[in-house]
Amino acid sequence: MSARAITIWPRSSPLLRPEHQGTLSLFNCTLSGEENCQGGRAWPECAMPQAHQAHPLGSLARNGELATKLMALRPGAALTLIGLGAAQLREVLPQTPSAPRMLRLDFADVTTTALAIDRILDDLADLATALWPDWDDTEPPQLSGRLLPAWRRAAIRFASVGRRPRFRRLARETELSHLLSVLPGLVLLGEVDSLRCERAAPIIAALDWCRRYGAAVVALLAEEPPCKTPWDLLLHSAIIVEQSPAEPAARRLILPSSAITSRGSAIERRMREALRAAPDLAGLFEDEVTLQLDALGFTPRVDLLWREGKVVVELDGAEHERDPNYGADRHRDYELLVAGYLVLRLTNAEVELDLGRSLEKVRRVVNMRRGRP
Repeated sequence: MSARAITIWPRSSPLLRPEHQGTLSLFNCTLSGEENCQGGRAWPECAMPQAHQAHPLGSLARNGELATKLMALRPGAALTLIGLGAAQLREVLPQTPSAPRMLRLDFADVTTTALAIDRILDDLADLATALWPDWDDTEPPQLSGRLLPAWRRAAIRFASVGRRPRFRRLARETELSHLLSVLPGLVLLGEVDSLRCERAAPIIAALDWCRRYGAAVVALLAEEPPCKTPWDLLLHSAIIVEQSPAEPAARRLILPSSAITSRGSAIERRMREALRAAPDLAGLFEDEVTLQLDALGFTPRVDLLWREGKVVVELDGAEHERDPNYGADRHRDYELLVAGYLVLRLTNAEVELDLGRSLEKVRRVVNMRRGRP
């Protein structure tokens, strides 16, 4: 068996032994020799997608809407996400711990539907081998009680010695059903080319085949494709994921160190003036205080200190986002924490762009220290 790395999400799955964990590159589908994109294959007539649902990416990640939709997938169901790539989905899923396990399928150099299906079965067999002996013991009701035990015994013999449990004399749909029986709740994830029909056709046909024979399937398209063969199979009730707005230009401005220092000083003055002007915060904070934390002489200098409440507010410029400053700041926070101080870090950018929100953060920390809601 040739070794191929597989990617399963969430990556923290306790069922995957460390020696089998790995990654694989984004797949790149190649020309199709089996599907005729101009009508050589009997695809359904294109029905314009009805009422696409649009969700901003940030909302999906924050509110768990994406995880809810993924959890709702049942065997034989499919979901199409437009405007979301595998890399972006990978960023979203760690924020949604209830999301199902998802296997990103490897379609590199796939040219036909038959090859795509065979690649899917290889991936599932590789994953089953990696997860052995932690297989599910529940027998799916749709499978024959006579055939399943024989397949399972043979699969266990193969997996226990690190061999891929593929039995090519069986019909491919039978292999799929039996492999899914030991991988419960797994969702198959495939990226589909949004522009080139010859690359999209075999992948779409293979994903649809998996769905028809009991797999839960998610198709990802980087952008909305034309409503024609072969993409029409995916467009019914597809979800368009709107991209988050571009980062404000002020946050993307790169300044020389001298300008950063001057700009940081101006922002610090602005924050101090805002604290003095707030009735409930006026007079609490001292500026530029050097603390003596222990007998060893650790003396951090902090931007703002509420001495009575032991609250430190640090205003960080862009230079604090990378080492060595970033690591040094984390150590300072630790030393302050074990000395009983609570540290609130605000970036210069957020103070500059939303002073009111920054002030409210300070207020809530102060109220927490005072025991107020």
